[in-house]
Amino acid sequence: MASTTHWKPDILIDGYIANTLLPQGTEHYLSHFINCLEQEPGAAIVPYASGWIVQRSAPPPTTAAYTHSSQPVSESKEIAAENGPTAQQHRELFDCQVNLDTGTIVPQPTQTRPCKRTGLLSPVFFIMRNGFLGVPYKNLSASKFLYNATAQVPSLLRRPNLNARIRILWPGYKMFHYEFRIFDRQLGKDVPITMSRLVERIARGLHRLYLEGVRNPETFDERWKLGEGGVLLEEIKIIGLLHVSQGTWMPMLHLTRHIFPRYDFEHFPQEHAT
Repeated sequence: MASTTHWKPDILIDGYIANTLLPQGTEHYLSHFINCLEQEPGAAIVPYASGWIVQRSAPPPTTAAYTHSSQPVSESKEIAAENGPTAQQHRELFDCQVNLDTGTIVPQPTQTRPCKRTGLLSPVFFIMRNGFLGVPYKNLSASKFLYNATAQVPSLLRRPNLNARIRILWPGYKMFHYEFRIFDRQLGKDVPITMSRLVERIARGLHRLYLEGVRNPETFDERWKLGEGGVLLEEIKIIGLLHVSQGTWMPMLHLTRHIFPRYDFEHFPQEHAT
């Protein structure tokens, strides 16, 4: 009788992180992230359903010092062990397998630089109550239906000031940064923002990038042109955030149509890779 092998997704190929950072950037990111995890006893990335989770014996520390030496990606993959989490362990979603039948993930190759105080923090994903991943820009009110819409965003709060910054490397355009407050002012007090509010503030930055792209239509890659005849805001879903350096996060973005090939290695400017 012929044996059947159960196919499992590859963390370096099939997830949102891999499709955003591309192979080299993903290896670099994963090496740093797992190196940070090794500072916490019992912490690891493990396969779970059609994705991967970070399991810890306790919630992650907020003031630990981390070393940042890179390691071979083969070692990084070995640490993503086959054992599943136990009920006593703290679990965070690390990544999910991408369904590329539904569109294209925006490629944003970049180098990650861990923060000395916190290392690389776990990705933040926007998961709807119906189980779908991501909030469509054309329906931002849907952020109210995130499964944890009213929850505070803990990982973003491990920062000494009141601001966080997002970085977007839209193909064909210069690197874009947008800074926003991670607290709201309520009754004279600074209250941490909720997941729902976080989506809205990311969308505000995305809108500003779009306006700049429309005003300055020159791009080396016409496939990713922003504006009329190109990519529209209404075609974008905000999947989540990747921590890429101290206080800086990169949105993972899903375009709800296909662009082939989605990435031009030969003409992608060097500034996008650093």
